[in-house]
Amino acid sequence: METELALEKALQEAARPENTYWGRVRSFRDCMNPRFMFASKAEIEKAKEVKTLADSGKWRELLQQNISPKELKYQIALTNASVSSSTGDIIPLPLRLSAFAPVNLPICAGLIFSAPTVGNSILWQWVNQTYNAAFNYANGNKSGEANKQQQQQNLLRGYSAAAVVSVGLAVGLNSWVRRLRAPQLVQQLLQGAVPFASVAAANAANLLLMRWQECSQVSTQLSVVYGCLNLGLPLAVGIFPSSCTISISELEKEIQEKAEEDGKPILKAVFNRGV
Repeated sequence: METELALEKALQEAARPENTYWGRVRSFRDCMNPRFMFASKAEIEKAKEVKTLADSGKWRELLQQNISPKELKYQIALTNASVSSSTGDIIPLPLRLSAFAPVNLPICAGLIFSAPTVGNSILWQWVNQTYNAAFNYANGNKSGEANKQQQQQNLLRGYSAAAVVSVGLAVGLNSWVRRLRAPQLVQQLLQGAVPFASVAAANAANLLLMRWQECSQVSTQLSVVYGCLNLGLPLAVGIFPSSCTISISELEKEIQEKAEEDGKPILKAVFNRGV
């Protein structure tokens, strides 16, 4: 019984809190463990089975397989890092979170250290955007079969835009830097910044196109809200007059004594009551 409770506790500890920022950070950090790159297909399939049993609360079956709490945590982390949560399929090795940093290392080296020729700019920017698109697709949500075609179209649109922007900007900026009459050190610094500027611009274009539908909906909703506020406020505050008249006799005695104009007493006062 104590062992079953230990397994249940291990399952709870393996589930990072998704409602906090640092919980999500630790969850992704767990999935980026480089050890997971060396797991075989059979090991991942076994980890899937173990996680399924744990999620179902079948502790006795886990104990029969000699699964310890520490082993359970490892199997859950391996599953989260290697298996698509929406389809249950094993993610190809280069596209897993555990492979993200190692795969990007040579890509970044090519972007930064290769000679700034037109060919190199096109090659490495294309490689970078292709990997980003493949990574996003492999780790994205694919549970909605009805929207699968739309998701693929959005991915292709974003990938095409990012590739065109990054390649075009890299080639254009490199050409501009070469023609720039500036000290060699300045040219080298600018040339080193070209890959970063190209990738940043490509990511911005990708985000804009991938989220264009949401952006357009937000614009429409904000326009409707703005119109309602402009229409509703006058209708609401217009129920009561903003300027009111009050008899001087209802005011403080000090005011009554001073309420006169040209030697004649003032009987009424007009004041603005505000909104």
